[in-house]
Amino acid sequence: MTSKTRLFHLGNLTVWFSGGTPSKKNTDYWDGDIPWISASSMEGDLFSNSELKITKQGLLAGSRLAPSGSILLLVRGSTLHKKIPLGMASCDVAFNQDVKAIRVKPNLLNEKVVDERFLYYWLKANEPKLLEMVEHTGIGAGKLETKRLQEMKVELPTWDEQRRILAVASALDQRIRNNNQINQTLESMAQAIFKSWFVDFDPVRAKMAALEAGGSEEDALLAAMQAISGKDPEQLAQMAEEQPEEYAELKTTAGLFPSAMQDSELGEIPEGWYLRPFGSVLLKTIGEIGARTHLMKNTQRKSKSFAEQTYQTSTPVITAQHQFAM
Repeated sequence: MTSKTRLFHLGNLTVWFSGGTPSKKNTDYWDGDIPWISASSMEGDLFSNSELKITKQGLLAGSRLAPSGSILLLVRGSTLHKKIPLGMASCDVAFNQDVKAIRVKPNLLNEKVVDERFLYYWLKANEPKLLEMVEHTGIGAGKLETKRLQEMKVELPTWDEQRRILAVASALDQRIRNNNQINQTLESMAQAIFKSWFVDFDPVRAKMAALEAGGSEEDALLAAMQAISGKDPEQLAQMAEEQPEEYAELKTTAGLFPSAMQDSELGEIPEGWYLRPFGSVLLKTIGEIGARTHLMKNTQRKSKSFAEQTYQTSTPVITAQHQFAM
């Protein structure tokens, strides 16, 4: 501890609140508009929503409201054996009995001793210590004793130094949230593309529609390019001029799809595509990996044995041998 820091027990800085669960037998308590935070909804670092919500009646009958800005800490549950769910309420939320809401004592906040955001990051930084404090219950869940938590020693820098630390930590957290949002968007786009290409077969059906309307093979190819890219003919023409390499790649991709459908045991699939047992695809993939990776020979042999056993019994998948190589 330096001359510019002060040492406190966490319990001397804070007020702790316990939550609760309204009776689930009373339908008047549930399906309201108040988020009800439990272990299952403690993902990320900001809590504002949950799958289960309660009504004002439910809040009064058995739960508690944590004001926006409160620290929410899971103190009981099987998750505690692996990580410490912890975050801040970004709006007023209710919470159950496995969660503690933590607020800085008002006088200490007014005197600029510390605030909830700094203590949140302090707790987050001390997750390894918190994991060591997790006790085992008789039913396999973990628990954190409130008294032991409150006895933890907190070394506080000056208020101005806390602001500088928070500025850096908050900026990093915001960057993480932005990256997570980008990842979720990209994942949704990938799922949409996969469904369009390999479930709904939109490029194939676009080609079929163009040919049925009396169009040429070139018209059918252009229709598939529109289905894949979401661009209209004018936009594709502009793309050909301004982004010739991307246009050529799009045209090549569109050319891989056939222009007719055929019957199969799963319904209509693109012409030239066929069904294969999933085990056969697994065997082929593992074989290629094993050929490239000398260090995985033993694992490859075990996995190959599994693939051979499931070759004839696995779920069928649609493949296009000459179009999309596995």
